[in-house]
Amino acid sequence: MAYKGKPILAIDFDGTIRKAKRATDEGYELMPHCKEILEQLWLEGFRMILWTCRSYAWLETVIAFLQKEDILQYFECINENVKDIVWWNTRKIYADRYIDDLNLQGFPGWIKTYEILHKEFKEGK
Repeated sequence: MAYKGKPILAIDFDGTIRKAKRATDEGYELMPHCKEILEQLWLEGFRMILWTCRSYAWLETVIAFLQKEDILQYFECINENVKDIVWWNTRKIYADRYIDDLNLQGFPGWIKTYEILHKEFKEGK
């Protein structure tokens, strides 16, 4: 695919937006600097997808949490491609980067994530 628009980020919820706990635990808490960095990425033109493996039954609590924290507005969609992306009929969504705490080196935190994205997409390196 040769998508040439603004960078698309697929962002996981547990362990990335909220501090890692079991999916059924009460008392959600944002990861440090999450809200500020999501807002900054959005202001810089990044397109964001909430990308979570949570079941539909648990997704309502995630959406309510994001609304309460005033960050739901930064996500274009949830668990689906942005509207102008034509992608094959698969369950995997298209994104330029997948931000998740379960990658090989773990989630580096929001400040380091911002630095990596800014260097790669804004400085073109």
